[in-house]
Amino acid sequence: MNKICNRINIIAFALVLAAAFPILIFASRPEFSEVERRSLARFPELTLNGVFSGEFMRDLNLFFSDTVPMRDNLAGASSLIKSKLGFSVDGVTFHYVQNAEIPPPIEVIQHRPQEDNAASQTLAQTESPKWDGVIAAPDERFGENSEENEGENDDEVDISSAGVLVHRDRALMIVGWVSSAGERYASVINEYKRRLNNIDFYSMVIPSSIEFYCPVNYLNHYGIDQRESINNINSFLDDVTPVNVYSALSRRVALGENVYLRTDHHWAALGAYYAAEQFALTAGVPFAPLSSYEKVKIENFIGTMYGYSGRNPAILNNPEDFIYYKPANDYSTTYYIIYEGYDPELPVSSSLFLEQPVSESYCTFMGGDTRITHITTDVDTTRTLAVFKDSFGNALIPFLTGSFKEIYVIDIRFFPYNAFDYLKAKGVTDVLFANNIAVANDPYFIELIEKLL
Repeated sequence: MNKICNRINIIAFALVLAAAFPILIFASRPEFSEVERRSLARFPELTLNGVFSGEFMRDLNLFFSDTVPMRDNLAGASSLIKSKLGFSVDGVTFHYVQNAEIPPPIEVIQHRPQEDNAASQTLAQTESPKWDGVIAAPDERFGENSEENEGENDDEVDISSAGVLVHRDRALMIVGWVSSAGERYASVINEYKRRLNNIDFYSMVIPSSIEFYCPVNYLNHYGIDQRESINNINSFLDDVTPVNVYSALSRRVALGENVYLRTDHHWAALGAYYAAEQFALTAGVPFAPLSSYEKVKIENFIGTMYGYSGRNPAILNNPEDFIYYKPANDYSTTYYIIYEGYDPELPVSSSLFLEQPVSESYCTFMGGDTRITHITTDVDTTRTLAVFKDSFGNALIPFLTGSFKEIYVIDIRFFPYNAFDYLKAKGVTDVLFANNIAVANDPYFIELIEKLL
């Protein structure tokens, strides 16, 4: 009996190899992975040096392994199989998580309050509020009996080893914070202000999606209190004006607007619009209504969270629309490319929006992060803005073209100059630090900002 079984296994294996061999050899090989968002290995150049050194065979092996036909489809099938291998407790599935903490039943969770659910008028149409930098906790809370959570099934949660919580078709990046890091972030911005006292400085700490979409019985376990973290940072600012975007975003989430992306760790352009609106209100500059923008939609977008969640099929099978907005006023965009051997002193004129593969749609804004962007507008003002940002800040820029005469966009990771000298040389009148909550609490990024001085 065992011999018969062995023979059947051998024959089945041989048949699989026979069927797969021509596919692996002759089928078209992909050049780009939409899932991993990278170019795949190229067929190596055949040279004598490469053959004798062994580099050719090494690179050839990499080419065949990296460009397997139907690579992304196979990865999705593998992910689906792996998703069935996790362990479940009370309807919650964990993948690749060691010592996962199971939260208590929902009724004993004392989750933190959120912003008021009530609809509000567009901020640009209301009187500018007096704000002391502290985001107050409202009386009304999101809770198990609230309208916001009505119909939610908190059992439908999946947590991956990448620090990601997947709830239904939305992936949420888990972030943390410590008080000392926030204090240091504020102190670095204070130092900028101290050295450049004639410039107005603003700090916009951008909350992430887990703050607003984390299932309530997981909130205290996998979601930090981002409002408290932002209040902590703002409390240490000295002569730097905080920009309260938390309240505006919270209200819009309560209204069911898509201010954050489901499949990507960034916010949506609509969320950036409301944040830019609040900044314009705080800085006292004009601001164009959303109705004046041209709406552009890219369908079937699957963002970074598919990879970060270990290729969770719930994300793969639920793509979303990526929507951005083109301003109507006149402006010009110049890039200073500072990588891959380009001379940053040689500017390149181009569009503010650069076409990308669907999976890279968020890089439509200025083509990503690795360049300095200078925008000149038709706005009748003498005010010039510099934005020190991480990738969240990219989505803000189109909405500020109607507010400042000139805008300089500087990514804190890719800036080769001394910030003090640069801001003075460019005649900057306003500086906005626009970074997401994780960056504002990360000593590595804080050190990058500090080193720019």
